[in-house]
Amino acid sequence: MDASARPPPGPIDLATQPPIERPGLRLEPATRTVHGPAASLAIEPRVMQVLLALASVEGRVVSREALLQAGWGPVVVGDDAIHRAVAGARKALREAGVTTWSVETIPRVGYRLRAEQPEADAAALPEAVQPEAAPEPPSAAPALVARRGWLAAVVGVSAAAALAGWGIVSWRAHQRRAAALALAEQGRQALRLASPPANQQAADLLGRAAELQPDDAAIWGLLALARRAAADAAPPEALGAALDAAGAAIQRALALDARQPEALCARAQLVPAFGQWVRAEAAFREVLQVAPGHLPTLDSLALMLSGTGIIADHYALRLKTVEGDPLHAGYSFRAIFSHWMNGRLAAADQAGERGLELWPGHLPTWLARAGVLAYTGRAERALALLDGPLPKLPPPLITQMRLAWTALASGQARDRAAAREGILAGLARGGPLLAVWATLDLAALGELDVALDVTEAYLLERGALQAGTSWQPGQTLHVDVRRRLTNHLFLPVCAPMWQQPRFASLMRAAGFEAFWAATGRTPDHLRRG
Repeated sequence: MDASARPPPGPIDLATQPPIERPGLRLEPATRTVHGPAASLAIEPRVMQVLLALASVEGRVVSREALLQAGWGPVVVGDDAIHRAVAGARKALREAGVTTWSVETIPRVGYRLRAEQPEADAAALPEAVQPEAAPEPPSAAPALVARRGWLAAVVGVSAAAALAGWGIVSWRAHQRRAAALALAEQGRQALRLASPPANQQAADLLGRAAELQPDDAAIWGLLALARRAAADAAPPEALGAALDAAGAAIQRALALDARQPEALCARAQLVPAFGQWVRAEAAFREVLQVAPGHLPTLDSLALMLSGTGIIADHYALRLKTVEGDPLHAGYSFRAIFSHWMNGRLAAADQAGERGLELWPGHLPTWLARAGVLAYTGRAERALALLDGPLPKLPPPLITQMRLAWTALASGQARDRAAAREGILAGLARGGPLLAVWATLDLAALGELDVALDVTEAYLLERGALQAGTSWQPGQTLHVDVRRRLTNHLFLPVCAPMWQQPRFASLMRAAGFEAFWAATGRTPDHLRRG
């Protein structure tokens, strides 16, 4: 195959690929959505990568090797893998009602996306794509009518005209409704990717849906969730406006339906949990009284509880989220840490491998998988991940991880000293993400005093060190870092810190002890002790 006909070298990063438009077909990689005349549907990542590879070369033949590179990169897979992906691509086109394109097999060579030319038959089109022309009124009366029947004829013409007008209005309302629901579904799928770009895309899609259906409470509720999530990635000068926009969507949804669960959840999420855990927990539990089993609320409550050391209780909620929506990237990556927190390392490994398979390039999933490897005696494997395809990581964090994980792998004192020096050098300018991972790396290396110094700087903004407690433009974000979360302090790698009197002092100063006392709880790490 000519090199010019090759798709971009892979594996294709779906999160960064722009949508592709072809007659009768639209591919949206970031949401893994295929849009056709009959339907819009979400597909598996490998299937989308295959479709993108085929669509990117304008109908030319793509070799099997190029498709394998686009979907699997250096990972060695059998023929069955590509056969399943191609079959999935054909099924997606068929179910979306795409008749203008088909995936053609070129024996012993590869595949291509072939343009079809179906016969135009408006009567055969699905309802969602019928033309918006006004229905033709029936013949109202003969050209000549009996003199005594003229009044009936006039009435008949008037009634037919009225029905035609009503038909136009009804049809257009139907079209707006269908378009709004399609946009809302795309927005919902984008939210499940749980990344800052996808959250913003969800907010944009749902905003358009709300414009088309301004009286739909469910659409406004989803928009409220999306805008609140997107606010986590807003630059500091735009954060207030972003939260105001989320608040406006919440208000609109609840005005239409006072029990709308997504809007109630978004309102509860507006409470800054750090230091206000009693209030935050009460807000989430109020939502669950209205909508038991509401997954976004269970997710938020689970996250809050694990961030206060209530590990066993949080785990039951986390399992409900991943069972309720196993293809939600946010629930999935948090489950990796949750399994590890609860002593289920094999389950954490399985969730991490599955997450990287489903969402290659997803930053939080990569971090969770690499961290579990690095801090459970498998630093060499974590370094191998660091040498492979990477998500968008800031160079200082890559440097820090390489230093720390090299020291963990070698066990050499000189490597540990170099890691400690490198971590402290990048701490002040690295933002919350580096502060969190500095704590984990230092705890793993046995540098407990320095790890506690970082914790004090991060939680309380005091002490000799400067830690990046607030995000600044240019620093890497993922869905949990903009808020000052504390879940990392209760990961098993930090267990040596729990035994230090200073850790208890920091928990008291940050308000954790007040939360535990107010709710009658004992955190798991103290029960184990």
